[in-house]
Amino acid sequence: AKRDFLRSVEAVYVATENSYTSFQDEIKAIEIEKQSSFIEANDDTNSILEKLQVLIKQKTETKTNIQELSNRVLDHIRVAPGISVLLDAKVFPPSMYQPRYTLVLAREAVHVITDGFTGQPSFGPPDPNKKYTSNRIRYITDNLVNLKTSSDSVNVNYNIKATTITNINDAVDVPELQNSIKQKYIHEFLHK
Repeated sequence: AKRDFLRSVEAVYVATENSYTSFQDEIKAIEIEKQSSFIEANDDTNSILEKLQVLIKQKTETKTNIQELSNRVLDHIRVAPGISVLLDAKVFPPSMYQPRYTLVLAREAVHVITDGFTGQPSFGPPDPNKKYTSNRIRYITDNLVNLKTSSDSVNVNYNIKATTITNINDAVDVPELQNSIKQKYIHEFLHK
């Protein structure tokens, strides 16, 4: 999960009631406060994970074990959960293109939203981060703070719908997402 997170870090965004920024920009802000340098090429995985833990702790004010919570987040910022969702949705072959992860952080709440293209045929260059299809999938985890142990199963709700967009970044309506966070109806965003 840690290695998958490092490969996906450029596609991870952080959403709160009042902001929507890239994970990397959030980490830069933390490091400016601490007078340290941003993720260097020689930064190890543990250093980046520590920064994720600081971010979660700052934004959620949760009493939950931050290390366990961070591990739950990492479990969903990778391809494997998406394959399970696609198999459940009977999408064959189970493939997702341009995956984009949004880490939703609110007081005592953490959700992971994943957006991507799925289905066949696929269009665009061979790079899966640039391919697209005529179907978009969005899935949202339940509140990861509410899990009692790291082995508890996580409920994931999904929606697949036809689309004409070719860049998954265009699928995220930031004002709608922030409104859903403010009203504590994050699952309403599933159908947007």
